[in-house]
Amino acid sequence: MATYLPGETVSGVAVRDDEVEIAIVVTGDRPLPEVANQVRDAVAPLTGKRAVNIHIGGLT
Repeated sequence: MATYLPGETVSGVAVRDDEVEIAIVVTGDRPLPEVANQVRDAVAPLTGKRAVNIHIGGLT
């Protein structure tokens, strides 16, 4: 998953017309839904009315 900008690629983020997808890797010290909600809340002001989907791709 990536977003392609002129001259660069942003890995782990895909911006589409109706949604934003973000892929993260997390530590196991907090509940996964809590982490996903915190990421979603942090980016919400930047996404307009798009849905924000968080994909947890691994634990470290």
